[in-house]
Amino acid sequence: ASPRRVGGLFVHVSDMMERWKHLRSALACGRKAEEVGWHWFGDSPDLWRNYHRGQADAARLIAPGVAGVARLPKGARRLLDLGGSHGVFSVEFCRRNESLSAEVYDFDAARPVAEETIRAEGMEGRVAFSRGDCLTDPIGSGYDAVVMASLLRIIPADRVPGLIAKVRESLVPGGLAVVVDHLGHRPGSKLLRLNTDLILLELFNALA
Repeated sequence: ASPRRVGGLFVHVSDMMERWKHLRSALACGRKAEEVGWHWFGDSPDLWRNYHRGQADAARLIAPGVAGVARLPKGARRLLDLGGSHGVFSVEFCRRNESLSAEVYDFDAARPVAEETIRAEGMEGRVAFSRGDCLTDPIGSGYDAVVMASLLRIIPADRVPGLIAKVRESLVPGGLAVVVDHLGHRPGSKLLRLNTDLILLELFNALA
């Protein structure tokens, strides 16, 4: 019940290790094996739930810090949590900004965990889930802020500019785009560098 619990993250890592059986093939080919990638999750509700709950545990550790330093426009009322998965960032921003409501935008597989988070935090009236593919579907407009947490790193590089342009168009004048990721800095310790390298290797294995 701890707010800093990470049990869900370890459950997802356990699932992930099954996919690492294909790592040698991915490294040898310079690309993922045929059965590796997002379709590895298939239609399995358990794998998807474990993934989103694991991401939620990780997000709870950093969401207060992110929401604490991100300066939303004065009087901000609408936030889009793009690829928002579990909804943790939406909840944290709304908790800190009384006039704000948020939309968690992601594939439908994220809905159960997002709605679980929303209910648990008593945010049913202010945070809602919206289904869509941010690369191919409209994402709406008139947002005061758009949050992209752990999203850009899994988008093919040639499609990132188009997504950024779409986000820019969705914002009101003076709106804020918040990019949250951990791969753009230099870790300050051997442990953090190792952790970053492992995450990069997992992303390569899953998405290369």
